[in-house]
Amino acid sequence: MICRRHIRMNVSVAGGVLMAASCAALAAVSMASPVFNALLMAAGISAALFLVPLNAFFQDRADNDKRGDMIAAGNLVDCALGLLAVGFQYAMMLVIPPSWQFVVMGILSLFMAWAVFRFSRAASGSR
Repeated sequence: MICRRHIRMNVSVAGGVLMAASCAALAAVSMASPVFNALLMAAGISAALFLVPLNAFFQDRADNDKRGDMIAAGNLVDCALGLLAVGFQYAMMLVIPPSWQFVVMGILSLFMAWAVFRFSRAASGSR
């Protein structure tokens, strides 16, 4: 609904910032708290706000005859990076406590929001 008329990359940037904020809040809250579940839900919603405009942007930029290939490549990258993320999470579990894992994820989310912001500014200038 937010991007009904055209793709808004600032929604993706906001999703990344909200994801970082959710992770920071998750680091400060006990896992036994009911607030923890609400913050996990906020992190998931933020992730959707981050990813959906990015996927739409790349699909929109693809030529009509290559759009299927773009979607397939995007799904392959999503799956491969998902596996990498699980491995990264497992490695973090072995060396740092959960609260610090959320801090690391928040920092990574903030970095990705900044990268998308820079990318979207460069892409809007190239059109």
